[in-house]
Amino acid sequence: MITLNFKQTDKIDIYTPLTRNIQETSGPETSATLEPTIKRFQQLRDNLIKISVPRSDNGELERVGRDLKEYLSMWTNISQGFTFGKGKDSIDIRFTWYDSYNRDKKNTTNPLVERLSMLYNLAILYNQMGINYANMPGDKLKEATNSFLTAAWVFDRIKLEMGNASQGDFTLDLSELNVGMCGMLMRAQAQQCTYDKIKVTRADKANLLAKLAMQAAEYYAAAHGCANTPPLSKTSDAKTFVSLIKFHDNLLRAQAYFWNGVMYHERCKETTEGIGKGVANLRRANTYLEPMAKMEKYLPQQTLNYYKDFAQKLKDRTELVEKQNTKLYHEPVPEVADDPELMPYGQPISLEAELATPYDGQEILAKMIPLAVRQLEREYKDKVGGLLGQVFDIAKQTDSVQQDFLGKHNLPAALHAVSGEQKIPDDLWQRIKECREKGGAEGLEKLATNVAALADNNNASIQKLLADLRQEEDEDEAMRAKYGAVWTRARSSVQNQQVKQQVSYFRDMYEKGKAADSTVKAMIESSKGELGILEMTREELTARIPKKERTGEQPSPAVTKYHRS
Repeated sequence: MITLNFKQTDKIDIYTPLTRNIQETSGPETSATLEPTIKRFQQLRDNLIKISVPRSDNGELERVGRDLKEYLSMWTNISQGFTFGKGKDSIDIRFTWYDSYNRDKKNTTNPLVERLSMLYNLAILYNQMGINYANMPGDKLKEATNSFLTAAWVFDRIKLEMGNASQGDFTLDLSELNVGMCGMLMRAQAQQCTYDKIKVTRADKANLLAKLAMQAAEYYAAAHGCANTPPLSKTSDAKTFVSLIKFHDNLLRAQAYFWNGVMYHERCKETTEGIGKGVANLRRANTYLEPMAKMEKYLPQQTLNYYKDFAQKLKDRTELVEKQNTKLYHEPVPEVADDPELMPYGQPISLEAELATPYDGQEILAKMIPLAVRQLEREYKDKVGGLLGQVFDIAKQTDSVQQDFLGKHNLPAALHAVSGEQKIPDDLWQRIKECREKGGAEGLEKLATNVAALADNNNASIQKLLADLRQEEDEDEAMRAKYGAVWTRARSSVQNQQVKQQVSYFRDMYEKGKAADSTVKAMIESSKGELGILEMTREELTARIPKKERTGEQPSPAVTKYHRS
């Protein structure tokens, strides 16, 4: 197994700028409520400045792991609720991290560097726990496998969260090349532990062991390809590191062909055939061990003992099978051995739930919104409100024309007030002409229809906006479900609340306006007969002037009802 180094960082003051920002944005009461949370956050980071726990003490490693996961859980909400940088409304905190290979220093305000660096150390911690379990007396290989698979998940998460982020703020160990290499290395070590466990408990399953060992070798080969590529291959310890990975690749590949050879040898005892293929596979296994003698100086003692034990077992089995073939079976030995099949075992183990562990103050921090986002939200709401208000103002003004025009001209009631006259007065006739120019009764009816259509268009716009908001919220939840902690934006369902309330207000206005439009349209329908007299000529209207004895006659009830409306 291969040890990796933790990243190191410098101490920074997070408490002061965070507290100041909370006071400015949310007030002293919220700041006082969150003070214990921010103090705990500062304390956790101080504890994690330099991870110098004994590498062999899994109990201490587990304690540090709990601190890391709690810090990362809090960091998720803090990085969402605050803006980091040198802007007016930003928190100017500079994060300093050192590369775990060459100690190169990076100083940045990018909060992603802080999160990914802590995740990197969490992955290294699980790798070390896996190594410790693998070296413990007794059967701890299952625990070792799970530790390596957990580390693999964390490296995969780092790669996912890096996305297309600029590499300028990241040290070499957080490069895509190194993170990919580490992910493959974790899979290789998990696969090797599974192989070692089954080798102890089911040594009779030679075919299965060959597949497991070959898969582990393939993982090691992929990790070696990355580690042997610049700039990783140019680091100070690269030669030793690359040699260690290559050693494990060769060792597991040799074991894969060894078990293939054993499989053919055991099968020959039953069928008296296949021992030639057994010899070919055992010889192939030896070819992978030959260059490994040069690597012994790089090996920890436990790994060296593991290698020597297998080398002796391979030598003994090869001599036995060749001797039996020479004396008993006389089978020809193929020039090329069969390549064992691949069998990956186990999937990365997620820490998603543990990285979202609840903590005191989480409910408040989760609702914090950066000042820049608040400003954008206000601008968005102002624009939406302005557009909706403009539409409804137009509708309201258009709707009022039906009553304002006739009220202003006192029509058609003014006609019923004319009595004892020889002709229609000039001023009244002028008002009737203006009414005709506006379309008369037919025009008013069309206006009522057009207003109803405009109201329907307004309603369609409202429904479209609500549908867009729902779609955006659904997409946000889908991304949150898919990417978990990676999706760090505030929930759309929370962000959209005020906008939806404003839309609801305009929807109520629409409903009230629609009811009023229906009333006006009904009145126009009931008054059609009376309004029709406005279409008569001046002479026709003069002929309808009531006689003197009817001067007390009241206007038509329908006209009076409409006029009062």
